[in-house]
Amino acid sequence: MNGNLRLTGDSVSFKDLLAIDLLTTIRYEVRTKRRVVRGLEPLVGDWRRANS
Repeated sequence: MNGNLRLTGDSVSFKDLLAIDLLTTIRYEVRTKRRVVRGLEPLVGDWRRANS
């Protein structure tokens, strides 16, 4: 009985770790994309002005 409980606990904590890892990765990607977009905004503005 104890073995089953321990196994369940391990699998739950493993899933939690995966979820946390996934959230961290998504947050990092969103932050990086925002930074890239912010860096491109002036270029897009110049391009729009040049083509208007």
